[in-house]
Amino acid sequence: LPAIASEGDEIQATVDYFTPERAELTVATSHGEKRVTVNGAGRESFFLRGPGRVELLLKQGEELDMSVRHVAPPGVQTVTASQLRILDQGETAAGKKVVVYASVGQVLKETITALTDYPFG
Repeated sequence: LPAIASEGDEIQATVDYFTPERAELTVATSHGEKRVTVNGAGRESFFLRGPGRVELLLKQGEELDMSVRHVAPPGVQTVTASQLRILDQGETAAGKKVVVYASVGQVLKETITALTDYPFG
């Protein structure tokens, strides 16, 4: 799911599922609900038409698996700012949270992974 959405958007989102037996999948947003019968592994698509709560429920008999996500409106999402500093030998840095990378290659790899896995924040 995207981190942000504006009212009136038409964002096609998907949910992956796996159930060893037949189950009912429900996707509920502030703009409606979609119910489908599923079995095995698969992906179900739905439209996200704005910010708000997204509830995913998978019901198999009396068992229920639920996940809740929140999509924020523009300007309300949490933003994390980072500062990248390359220190000279013997130089130190301090802060609330300091992450030390072994190499520039590791920084590059983690940055690319973050941009690929979380393109919308």
